[in-house]
Amino acid sequence: MTFGLQTGYDHLYHKRTTHTSAQTTSTTAGGTVVLLGSQATYEPSSSASKVVYEINFYGERTDYAHNSYFLLEHYTSGTWSEINSANVRSSINSGSAVQSNRNAYHLRWIVPTWSGARDLRISVGSRVSRPTNQQLTLHQLTQWNGNNSSTDFADTCLIIYST
Repeated sequence: MTFGLQTGYDHLYHKRTTHTSAQTTSTTAGGTVVLLGSQATYEPSSSASKVVYEINFYGERTDYAHNSYFLLEHYTSGTWSEINSANVRSSINSGSAVQSNRNAYHLRWIVPTWSGARDLRISVGSRVSRPTNQQLTLHQLTQWNGNNSSTDFADTCLIIYST
């Protein structure tokens, strides 16, 4: 058996964002924040039928449950809106152990193409209200190798292409 890379990538866009501080989600049910490193302007190939948006980032919520969702949004007609409500991604974790809710998120959306350049981004929302200390923490590893950490961060990697 042989494996090879897909060669049908058109108009490849990639971005790596280095973080030096944590980002937290909203404490309010339905509240959203824009995921740092997720925003890009993208123009698909004129011959494409689909656009693929892939993002990899780190998030954690230690000691408490979290119930978050991720929306792929685009900027059209002067406003940000979700591309398609069927494309929402969810993350629900619960646990009481210190290491229970640590995730390297890799999310992929495959959506119909469009013509012209369009701004894209990910919004992270909270499904339930939480006290301030129970939000989902993004980008920062608060514990590493059994010790508390305030200086360890994970990069966000974004890839967009059309097929």
